[in-house]
Amino acid sequence: MRRMSKKTAARAAECRSFRQQLVREVGRCEICGHDPNRVRPGCVSWRLHVHEICRGVHRQKALDKRYATVVVCLPCHDALDDTAEWPESRQLAALKRSRPGDYDLAAYNALVGYGPGRITEADVANGEQMASDAEREKYRNPDPRCGYAFVLRPLDYCWSFAHHVDGTEGYEDMERICLGCDLFSPSIGSR
Repeated sequence: MRRMSKKTAARAAECRSFRQQLVREVGRCEICGHDPNRVRPGCVSWRLHVHEICRGVHRQKALDKRYATVVVCLPCHDALDDTAEWPESRQLAALKRSRPGDYDLAAYNALVGYGPGRITEADVANGEQMASDAEREKYRNPDPRCGYAFVLRPLDYCWSFAHHVDGTEGYEDMERICLGCDLFSPSIGSR
């Protein structure tokens, strides 16, 4: 593990309360919707983290900027490291969708020194469309007993079923998981 410099450690300490407050305020993963306070017994829960959208030398400047950070669970934090799948424009689209009041593309571009046209609103809109509707459709739960409203946006479908589809450990037995959900109606039919 690489040691943190004194300057980096001081900056992290300076931003700690902001980051803790942001996690408390948002309370769920802004990518998949995971809420560690609503995990059913026997299911996996991940602590939430604050992820800086920008990389490299600009990362330290973003540590306490609402318009340059998203709250994520551990699996999504790992996924965001894949810049081909999650470029800055797509991460900014997730921020815009989750916390529109904190989204500020001009401030983000200024923070990272890109100038006003480096990342555009069109890029952010394209980032929103990167995950096609067909790709998301696989997360629609076909069980008629599931009352979770399905919308083709990452925050608007059941993250437990999505983890099941993706083969995440601990999500193999959807019957057990669904029985603990308020939106599940066992009397409607069977699988």
